Amino acid sequence: MTANEGLRLRTALACWCAVLLALFLNLDNPWWAAISAFIVSGADRKTVVSKGALRVIGTVIGCAAAFYAATFFAGQYLTLSVLIIGSIVFGIYKRYTSPYSYAWTLACVTGTLVLFVSLQNPGETRAFAIDRCLEISSGVLAAMLVELLLNPRPISVEQDKTPADAETRRHAMEAAVFAGIIMVTILVLDRYFDLPSPIQIAVTATVMIPLQIGYGTKKAFDRLSGCLIGGSTGLAVVVFLPANLLVWSLLLIAGIFVFSRTHFSGLSNAYVGTQAVLAYLMTMVTGSGPPTTVEPVLDRLAGIFIGVVILVIGNLLAAELGFGRSSQGASISEKKPTAPA
Repeated sequence: MTANEGLRLRTALACWCAVLLALFLNLDNPWWAAISAFIVSGADRKTVVSKGALRVIGTVIGCAAAFYAATFFAGQYLTLSVLIIGSIVFGIYKRYTSPYSYAWTLACVTGTLVLFVSLQNPGETRAFAIDRCLEISSGVLAAMLVELLLNPRPISVEQDKTPADAETRRHAMEAAVFAGIIMVTILVLDRYFDLPSPIQIAVTATVMIPLQIGYGTKKAFDRLSGCLIGGSTGLAVVVFLPANLLVWSLLLIAGIFVFSRTHFSGLSNAYVGTQAVLAYLMTMVTGSGPPTTVEPVLDRLAGIFIGVVILVIGNLLAAELGFGRSSQGASISEKKPTAPA
């Protein structure tokens, strides 16, 4: 078995273990545990541990802060909406300027989700916040254990901690303002049109906001392509195969193993593989066991699609207005990678 195949197999096993742990704990959204395990997994053991720790810390801080804010401002729609927008604006800025960008991203995105729940279903805010922390922790724990137990040849890669320069900070501020506008758009559309899975729409739109506004449409289209590939495959499994735990487990592991080949390829289309795995997980993992209905799956996939559409339209408008250009007027490439939520 090659090193790449070993990495893909460990990733698939980590996701499967994360789901089983989340199901054992009777958590509402076990697919978040699987996604956490997938995002944290990698060839560099030091990164797996540090990224996992930052993911948990950011999630706990975001959930706690948002829960207490939602409790204090309960029933105040406008105030909570302002907090949601402010959280995203601050999170996007720190994402591109802070050495602990991943923790900031998770804290602000998670806090936004908790506040979103407080707007829609106030009575579920506390349970959602607790479950979210446990789901993320389950995924991170699974990824770390699989890495420590099954990777006999760990590697260590030096992380780039170069401070953000003035140009990067300027683009980060543009991205933060753009994120706030996107969030206002989502809140207004949800308020008047009752969007399907608005939380998924918010996550999709915000995690893909690039440092260089107006030049991030490729990643949006890659996300949509991967969603169609992974989602359709998962739906086919759900519809045509029996809800048997053993069969489901084997197909879950196999699907992650196959799609993660592109994710770990390092090629320009690697994000297609990333999104294919995420969409596959969201279709294959629902409720308290193997999926028996496609309705919640279709809602989440619809949320991803709408989030991508909003982001693409926003990017095109931002490009027309001249956002995302360097101080000399020419476009630049992103200097820091996006941290997925």
